[in-house]
Amino acid sequence: MRRVIAVGVALLVSLAGALPAGAETEEGIQVHGHWKIEILEPDGTLVSVMEFENALVDPSAWSYLAKLLSAVASSGGYLVYLENDPGVGPCNDDLSDPISCHIAEAGSLWPVSPHSSNLLITATGTTVVLAGSVTADNSEPVSVVGTRGKVCTVSYSPLVCRGESMALVEDFTRATLPSPVPIDAGQIIQVTVTISFS
Repeated sequence: MRRVIAVGVALLVSLAGALPAGAETEEGIQVHGHWKIEILEPDGTLVSVMEFENALVDPSAWSYLAKLLSAVASSGGYLVYLENDPGVGPCNDDLSDPISCHIAEAGSLWPVSPHSSNLLITATGTTVVLAGSVTADNSEPVSVVGTRGKVCTVSYSPLVCRGESMALVEDFTRATLPSPVPIDAGQIIQVTVTISFS
């Protein structure tokens, strides 16, 4: 449980000073949110790589951070999403309709079931990394990516909040890609989000 709290605090501190993509300051904390999306064939052959920066979602991210930093809420973990249009992406729902792909941490429940539960969060020094993957069900491209955080009342520990499927979900970071990433059904979408500050 201490690891979950430490990772959550490190991520919050690093993102609290985040600036919109491309913004620069001459002094103060600089936060960098770097994404890497790799598309792989089922046999592991690399098809393409795209790297870009992201930004906090305003005002949702500020509300999320304020709740956690003021100790009025407990963190329940993070989720990465990939889509083309809002709600439409390279994963399928139970009716085989194309929807956004969701990658969550193992054991983390969300209002919409994740397509993959292999999201790992690691923190070393001044860097927090979210990494996971999902297999595309259809050939819808990815043009928008982001992260979401889950919060519960402070009566829930972070571990219990992770297992609460009806907790409050806040948009955290988002980026619109410079050009859509083409994806074929069956390909693996591997995502690494590196948050660092200096």
